[in-house]
Amino acid sequence: MSKPAQPTMELCPEGSYSAVCTGVIELGTQLVKTPQGEKKQKKILIEFELQGVEKESGARFLLGLRVTNSTHEKSTLAKTLKSWLSIKNPQDYDLDGLLAKTALLGITHSEDGKFSNISTVAQLPKGMKVGKPEQELRSLFLDETYDPAVFASLNDKLKEKIMLSPEYEAVTADAKPKKAAAKPAAKPAAKKR
Repeated sequence: MSKPAQPTMELCPEGSYSAVCTGVIELGTQLVKTPQGEKKQKKILIEFELQGVEKESGARFLLGLRVTNSTHEKSTLAKTLKSWLSIKNPQDYDLDGLLAKTALLGITHSEDGKFSNISTVAQLPKGMKVGKPEQELRSLFLDETYDPAVFASLNDKLKEKIMLSPEYEAVTADAKPKKAAAKPAAKPAAKKR
């Protein structure tokens, strides 16, 4: 028996596009494959709504950049913040501040041709205008600011990935129903003599 055909995702054409950051989503600690083997890394997803290019349906493309949630000087996140926003000290930057920031994105396709990837994130050229995003801005952090309504707005695949993280488990532990304490066994009825 053959597998049912997987729905194909519409690819964003390769090129450079203006965009607005519409989401910052903490994915928590994820198991990732590296050339050195598998390891756990804290990940974050930065979502962008592209402008100047639309899907066949007329909707705007929404693409995400998944990076390790580290602002070490050699990290992809630190390099991205420096090139995109000219931030000198990424360690001091509040990631929630990325929402509504404009960018110029370079889009390429994966080697297998199945995915559109963000290859570069840069500042917009001076004078280039970007309209308001259609998507509502959203941020989700797996800490005391965790918002279940934002989590519910994510697609199922992203929710499943986040739910595998220990940070999600910790932040939602209080919201989960507690197991009822075992009731003491009833005392046997007194025997009549």
